[in-house]
Amino acid sequence: MRPLLLLAYFLFIPIIASAAQFKILSNTVTGGEVITLDVIEGTPPFLWIPEVGHITTSIDGDAYRFHLQTPEVEGLFSIQLRDSQGQQATENFSINWGQFSISPQYIYSKPGETHHIAIHDAKSTVKIVTEGGEWEWLPEQSGQGIQYVSPEKTGFYTITFSPENNPGNTRLAHIYVYPELKLKLNGLPVEGNKILYLEQDKNAYLEVQGGVPPYFWVEGGKGNLSSLEGDNVRYTPGNILGEDIIRVYDATGQFLDIPLYVKGDFYLNPQLHSICPPGAEVRFNVVGGEPEYFISPPANEGWVETNKTETSLKLKFDQAGFYEIVASDNTGRYDISRIEVKSLEQCDTELPITIDTSVQLPERVKNGGHPVPVYIANPPLIPALYFSIDKNDATITWECWTQNCSEQDFDGIQGNLVTFWPPKAGFYIINATSSATGENRMIHLHVSDSLFNLYAGPDYKLEETEIQYLLEDFFVPNINYPRTEIYKLIVKGIDK
Repeated sequence: MRPLLLLAYFLFIPIIASAAQFKILSNTVTGGEVITLDVIEGTPPFLWIPEVGHITTSIDGDAYRFHLQTPEVEGLFSIQLRDSQGQQATENFSINWGQFSISPQYIYSKPGETHHIAIHDAKSTVKIVTEGGEWEWLPEQSGQGIQYVSPEKTGFYTITFSPENNPGNTRLAHIYVYPELKLKLNGLPVEGNKILYLEQDKNAYLEVQGGVPPYFWVEGGKGNLSSLEGDNVRYTPGNILGEDIIRVYDATGQFLDIPLYVKGDFYLNPQLHSICPPGAEVRFNVVGGEPEYFISPPANEGWVETNKTETSLKLKFDQAGFYEIVASDNTGRYDISRIEVKSLEQCDTELPITIDTSVQLPERVKNGGHPVPVYIANPPLIPALYFSIDKNDATITWECWTQNCSEQDFDGIQGNLVTFWPPKAGFYIINATSSATGENRMIHLHVSDSLFNLYAGPDYKLEETEIQYLLEDFFVPNINYPRTEIYKLIVKGIDK
């Protein structure tokens, strides 16, 4: 099983937000009275969306108490609360008036939207005059009132209601036809739900237009907003790269999701690589930057393309030589991977540390060993158990250069082949020295009993940069040459 489940367990602890709740101290009032609202659950700041009336804060400064000034109308209405975590709650209240009135008196409308306006306690025929839009009487079974279709043009409009038996007792319905919510990034308009790619070290300025002010911003959790109110905010990217979604509400409750992607440094993996002998396949992956990506194979011959995706290119190198692979992203940034393919003769004259997986596992591995993650800083890119040196004309001395292991931890030496048994989790440096030439090669091992320790390093503290490496290594698609290379090593026991 891939270690992602363990990663999710210790790294991403879910935060469960309490649902927003509030109570209305008096659910039935006379038109013009004030209703007190107390928030029971939720995280400030709060956004209120009343169907009628307007909200004021408590005069005593209580951040969880508000007041609703009701209009002089009659009917059953609702009010919605939304907190800074996006949790919401809705309650109903009733207004009694007993005189000629209409409801609602204030309407926020999209262009061409249909609304019902109720007429209360009319004792005679009501004359209706509109500044724009179209209307018709509601069917009798729907109650007394009109069905109103707002104009297609944005702006402010008024409908006048006058009873024939008392023309001076008029009532006005005010309609604001608002434009669609739209976004600007750094002063430039953004079309649709396009992902906005941001630099990690630069602030971004977001501006919302349209809808109905005031606006209410909700952070996505990675970056920070300099203000949660107003039509302009400054977004500061966090230290963790990747996707972030900001949501902005207007006074009508409609919202706009703003998908952001904080991109890191653009680079091509592997940066440097050595192949010995020819015949190996290497997958080159782009990381960071902004799609679309372009990966160009080497200009010289000696390779065959075996697979290609939007973010990777796989090549098989069948001739010795030097090769360069160039990749670029949508912004024009580029990176170069340099590959050296050595001939068989070159491999025989050097002292490379290689991995031999053809040797059968010893019985004690089958009976008691278990796999743990291993970080290998340098060479081979295949699962490792045995280390060997292709040097048959000399004796190889194997040593542990760190104080947490000794010669007793090497086993099964057969010529130049050795098995290393890490006595416990930790960092190891294994050195091989040729008796003939004095040349030496080293392998750096990090044996860990958990993903946390694997990335935390010797200080056992998971810093922001280490978290980022972890995320890149495990969540970038098609990565097989991550910034830190993960292997399996069979060990006889781990002391935590």
